[in-house]
Amino acid sequence: MTVSLRLSAALIAVAALALLGFRASGEPAAPPAAGPVVVVDLARVLQDARPFVDEREEIRRWIEEQKRSNLGVKSDAIEAKEAELELYEPGSEPHRKLRNEIEFAKLGFQQEFQFLETLRVRRIVEAQRRAYARARRAIGEVASRHGARAAFQLRPHELAGQDEQAISSEIFLRDVLWHDASLDITSEVIRILDAPR
Repeated sequence: MTVSLRLSAALIAVAALALLGFRASGEPAAPPAAGPVVVVDLARVLQDARPFVDEREEIRRWIEEQKRSNLGVKSDAIEAKEAELELYEPGSEPHRKLRNEIEFAKLGFQQEFQFLETLRVRRIVEAQRRAYARARRAIGEVASRHGARAAFQLRPHELAGQDEQAISSEIFLRDVLWHDASLDITSEVIRILDAPR
């Protein structure tokens, strides 16, 4: 093997060791310098930021309108038929016919209710996905401004669980056990989200 080939092989070996995390001396390389981190109370962001509050209110109003316009009309029709049913002799042909109509109307009411519930859940899930994506962008913007390399989710300091399992879950699901208050960017994130676009 020529000298240049040996030198090339040695350089490749050193580079490979460096990629694997070792210095030329054979010792492990130092981890990259940790940059600043920030913490954010994502639950508070999603709960308090104006765009998310407005969207929840819009969904609530939509649900109420659907119930009023669709379910309310069907419910009123069922009540009217039930009142009419009292006019007929139980067991008579008109009574049986009207009783069947009422049962059919109740079935339609239940199906409409289930359909609206499915739509409600779908709208909420889609809104939560949009809110999470938008909150993450705002968190990234604020964290970058602070020169942070990571943002950790902050949970309320107090444990709310009422039994051993709930308390254990709260403890072990915490991402931040302690932080300096200056690292909390929650209010800044909410201000960015609340700002007019």
